[in-house]
Amino acid sequence: MTTTSQLHRYLKVLGLEEKTLQVGEGTYRGIYATRPFRAGEDVFPKGEQQQPMASVLCHEERQERCGECLRLGNDSLQRCGGCRQVWYCGVGCQRRAWKEHHGVMCRGPLAELEMSGPSKTEGELVRRTMLALERPDDSRREWPGLEKEAFLRLDTHWEAQGSQERTEARALARWIMATRALGSSSTMGTTGSSEEEEEIMGHVFRLRSSAFAPADLQCFPYAAMSSYPARGALLNHSCRPTSVALWDGGNGQVVRVMEDMEVGEEMTLSYVDPCLNGPDRRKALGLQYHFTCECSRCLEEKEGETGVNGNGALTKKGIQEMSEMISKDDDLLNGLYMVWSREHFEDWRRETVQRVCRISRGEGSEVLFLVSRWVPGWTREFERALDDSEWEVALTYALLLLLIYLLIYPRRHPIVLLQWLTVCKCATQMARGMGREYDRGKILSLALRSLHLVQSSLPISLCEADPEVRELRRQVQGLAEDLDDLSTGS
Repeated sequence: MTTTSQLHRYLKVLGLEEKTLQVGEGTYRGIYATRPFRAGEDVFPKGEQQQPMASVLCHEERQERCGECLRLGNDSLQRCGGCRQVWYCGVGCQRRAWKEHHGVMCRGPLAELEMSGPSKTEGELVRRTMLALERPDDSRREWPGLEKEAFLRLDTHWEAQGSQERTEARALARWIMATRALGSSSTMGTTGSSEEEEEIMGHVFRLRSSAFAPADLQCFPYAAMSSYPARGALLNHSCRPTSVALWDGGNGQVVRVMEDMEVGEEMTLSYVDPCLNGPDRRKALGLQYHFTCECSRCLEEKEGETGVNGNGALTKKGIQEMSEMISKDDDLLNGLYMVWSREHFEDWRRETVQRVCRISRGEGSEVLFLVSRWVPGWTREFERALDDSEWEVALTYALLLLLIYLLIYPRRHPIVLLQWLTVCKCATQMARGMGREYDRGKILSLALRSLHLVQSSLPISLCEADPEVRELRRQVQGLAEDLDDLSTGS
């Protein structure tokens, strides 16, 4: 990157810089902090760069979300009268889409050319990206041309693409060239040159290794693909990321720092779910992103020194980390022990909880706890207990899952915050039915501590622009009022 590039100036203003490092026989580019960042701080500014260069909804979501901003539309979505394949939440989104891409893609390219399933969705994303690349730079924007520069610098991983990937990309390129012919005065038989075909294949490969799937409050992606070349796509992967990508309920991306960072530290995101065990993470990264992860967590796993080893088990180091995190939290431990001591639990459940308690107190250091084996079962038991209003059982499994999440995710990750909220809800319901017995005070203490953690973490862990967050705040306020009433009456 030259010192005069738009991307260089953009990063410098944000307190970031790109470094190119020699790693083995190859080079490694990363984004590093040139100033301290604090937990809860957004890496990139709000505004025009928050929106994607291009985005597209998968077909199963098109009657549920706006085709431009991707927000849920309920019953207010209006269908395009031309192609009748896209819905919009209002005139503003419809006009913006028509100006930027839909005016070219409506009718012929969408309605007449057949390509079904994920391939068509991917093809539309590539086509919209190409239209963005072809648009003249808008001098009224703060950083004209920034997205184009950032996108074209993304690696195609051309040499790493297998024959199947190249065949699929070539089919997409030919479909896109046909849509371009339909959108112009050319005839349908115009297929373009081999150079154009390879250029489009390069765009396909860039998007496959850099596009994001926007997600809801619980980190479940809605069926969409979006490209953010001047935001999240700039950051490298780590299985112990410094930051997390959030969304505003639509396609506006926020990249937020989860822990305090000092000058010289690399900004990273996790490209895969950190809850996956080591082999599964590395397999997914190799297949889609064409690299072997050598982050600190993966290196430790290979050496058998990590909190979760390649088989998904807690090792000695994991036991020590869990002990340090939990031993200072009396409310969490007291709540866990209190529920564990209830007589109605079956022996195998008691053994499971007892094992986690030993680990959390630094005892039984040889015990290996198989996350991949237990977590799915805990989740099923937790959901069953919720359905049956068995709050003691539900609280037990909520705490067990929280222990694992604390080990795997950053402390302020949305998954961790939502699990603390779940613990608070279960403890509140349990305290409500306990009368004035001694253990009620411990449960109330656990609920209040959980509530405090949720309230303090909300501004850091979640995107306030997401409508779901506003609803979540109302739930938290209701819990606070319930706990105040319970505490006053206890």
